[in-house]
Amino acid sequence: MSGTGRATGGRSLTQLIIVADGEPYADAVCAWLADQLSDTSPERVTGYYAAVTALGAGAPIIVMDAAVSTPRDEWQLAQLRTHCEAATVIVVGEQPRRGALAGAVHADLEVPNVSDLPPLRELVTGPAPVARSTRRTAKPPVAESPD
Repeated sequence: MSGTGRATGGRSLTQLIIVADGEPYADAVCAWLADQLSDTSPERVTGYYAAVTALGAGAPIIVMDAAVSTPRDEWQLAQLRTHCEAATVIVVGEQPRRGALAGAVHADLEVPNVSDLPPLRELVTGPAPVARSTRRTAKPPVAESPD
């Protein structure tokens, strides 16, 4: 296994990364996950480098306290997606930082509170990689004009 969280053959082992805007959110996410996980627990980390290390170790679920305090930290977070392209990435936190974090990590979902998260089974996509273009919200159908 390489240091980028990829197993032999280039597939990422991590299925879900939840980026929390601060320690209180990270604690709440871990408690929320504990209620839904029976045989595993999430890897809880603080900051970009710890998240990349957890990806390299093959942690299936990572809860990351973003610990963003400088513009350089946000720049580093933008690199996170390159280490986990097939994982679902979620950001939990209040605006305006939630939007900045979601943009930096190209989040699949952003919510203001843990209570707004859907059930875990709806977030974990499984071991097969999912094309990034299929994770985005589909464009609404164009309404036909009446003749």
